Amino acid sequence: MSDAIECPDCGHTQTRVVDSRPDYDRASIRRRRECFRCSARWHTLELMADRVNLLEDGLAQLRSPAEDAPTTLPGGKGDGPH
Repeated sequence: MSDAIECPDCGHTQTRVVDSRPDYDRASIRRRRECFRCSARWHTLELMADRVNLLEDGLAQLRSPAEDAPTTLPGGKGDGPH
């Protein structure tokens, strides 16, 4: 797995950072990037590791375990007339 940032337009991996600044919450860095091949520009948002862990923990709590999932969907067999 490569850590290179790919251009969203052409897929080239050689890019440069045009501008870099802390985001409003100071827990992330917003970077403006430019592709060397096609000159496309875009933003990336880099989260601090502890912030990513908090987001992953929150998502894990929102997901229900597979055994708690319903075995039939609404409108399926045994759910009344169709």
